[in-house]
Parts: sequence; C-alpha cells; structure tokens
Amino acid sequence: MIVSIVLIIYIDIKIHKYICAECKQKFSIKYHQILSLHAGEYRKLKCPICGATTLAKIIKK
Repeated sequence: MIVSIVLIIYIDIKIHKYICAECKQKFSIKYHQILSLHAGEYRKLKCPICGATTLAKIIKK
C-alpha cells in the first residue's frame, strides 16, 4: 500500500512540470510540494527561479 502511494507520487513528479504565473519559467517540484494546495490544473507553489508564491499551471513534460 505505502509502496504504491510513493510510486504514484514519484511518477506524478516525473511527468509534470509547472509554469510560474510571475516569470513564466518552467520548473519541477520537490516531493514535499506534492501536498500543496491545488485546484484543477493549478497548484500553489513557490517558484524556485523568481521566488514568487503563485498558482502555477501544471503541464506535461
């Protein structure tokens, strides 16, 4: 059970990237960020490039 949850999280992180609403740069998330607030195709994340916390759009790699 736990192994399958970890595997699903790993796959989700590897197949998705995010676009910052401020600087429009693409970035990947870290494992702890998978628990961040999300709505539809947006997730509230802190951009590692510009440092802004925004609703980043989820895209496929």
